[in-house]
Amino acid sequence: MAHMVERVIGEDPATAALGRTGRLQRAGRSLGVAAGKTVAKVHAAATRVAERAEKVKEEKPLQLLAVLGGFAAVAGFTIRFWRVNRNA
Repeated sequence: MAHMVERVIGEDPATAALGRTGRLQRAGRSLGVAAGKTVAKVHAAATRVAERAEKVKEEKPLQLLAVLGGFAAVAGFTIRFWRVNRNA
């Protein structure tokens, strides 16, 4: 009886399961390759940023300190105003 059902369906259930598994494996490999490329690009970008920061630190240390101080001052004022407005 099962062989008659297979003929009506037109596909062996075991073969169909292998086909689905193969597609899932190909999708998994493709996703793995894409993730690997993304990680490599992020790592390269982080390396470039670190190299640039080191170069700026060595070539222009006073300008770097001035920029960091400016950011700290702006952050301090922003936090202070935010706290005042939240508690009002």
